[in-house]
Amino acid sequence: MCAYKYFKVFTDSVTNKKTLKALSTSFGSFPKPVPVQVIHHGEVRPISKVDDHTQQLISAVQQQLTATNTALEIVRKRQQILQIAVDKAESLPPIIVQAEERSGKSKRKGGAGPTEDKQCAWDPRLIWDDEEVGKWVEEEETEVEICGLGKRRCDKHSGWQKTSGFSLETEEIQLVSLLSNRFDKP
Repeated sequence: MCAYKYFKVFTDSVTNKKTLKALSTSFGSFPKPVPVQVIHHGEVRPISKVDDHTQQLISAVQQQLTATNTALEIVRKRQQILQIAVDKAESLPPIIVQAEERSGKSKRKGGAGPTEDKQCAWDPRLIWDDEEVGKWVEEEETEVEICGLGKRRCDKHSGWQKTSGFSLETEEIQLVSLLSNRFDKP
């Protein structure tokens, strides 16, 4: 579960009146905190000279930070592309799909007729490489040919909306975690 979801659960529980009352009862018996006095034992002087090895380490960390931020930017652009594709798929009218020929008896008298189905509407921009995604600008409208099969009939793109969303969310969580774990600690 991502940090946001833990935060959401916590904030939802804190807004619950029973939980707030239980917390105030529990912590009401504790004494108030004593003011803290900070004592500085010496001057903090900047490092005047950095040796070559330390400079190489700093450079490597800066390169990792840049690469991670770039990857995070690409993931967020992919999420925008996914949202545009999902919105477009939801706005499309249903299509009429001819029933597949079945052997034997059908459930309805006279055989199964045509049925309505939502379009698969899979967007090929979802598999663009990082370079193409990096060049993509949200405001520019790119005409792409989407999958026109019925959603229930398209085995190739089955569940693309959820699976793409989950994979991008997972990748974003990993990158944010990498940034916070590796670069935020002193």
